[in-house]
Amino acid sequence: MTNKSASSSAYGPDSEGESDELAAVSGRAANAIMARLRRAIETGVYADGDQLPAERQLAVTFGTARSTIRKVLDQLEQKNLVTRRVGSGTFVNYPGPLKQGMDDITDLVSPLQLIETRFAIEPYMTRLATLHATGGDLDNIENVLSGSRLRTATRTCSPSSTRNSISSSPAARATR
Repeated sequence: MTNKSASSSAYGPDSEGESDELAAVSGRAANAIMARLRRAIETGVYADGDQLPAERQLAVTFGTARSTIRKVLDQLEQKNLVTRRVGSGTFVNYPGPLKQGMDDITDLVSPLQLIETRFAIEPYMTRLATLHATGGDLDNIENVLSGSRLRTATRTCSPSSTRNSISSSPAARATR
């Protein structure tokens, strides 16, 4: 055991080696806190636009100094995960991985993949819709179907009726 000299500070290290050791511990702590906050932001614990707790509260939560928390928040800001406003706090600036990549979905999914996905999902959607349909929902479906049958039955295949139905179609109206 070593005795502390009277000249050593109660707040500072006794030697240069201890200073390096404290810096390494502080750096590891900052990296651990950074990883935890980043994971919390990316997994949605803190949503886009949410305010993070104050520096003082984060320091107490993580059991570290406010200077370490400031360092972590600076790093998060450099990575554009948070925005800091003096006097207001730190706010999450992360819309999420899907929203960031949704600028052009055609770059991510081919038409064939979309069709395959629809074939996989739509039968289950239909089943769920029928299981949870109310009497009013079923009446509305019946009205739509009977109206569709009536229009189909009254249609004739004469050239004038075909011309009239084509000219009144939405596509034909859009070209006028």
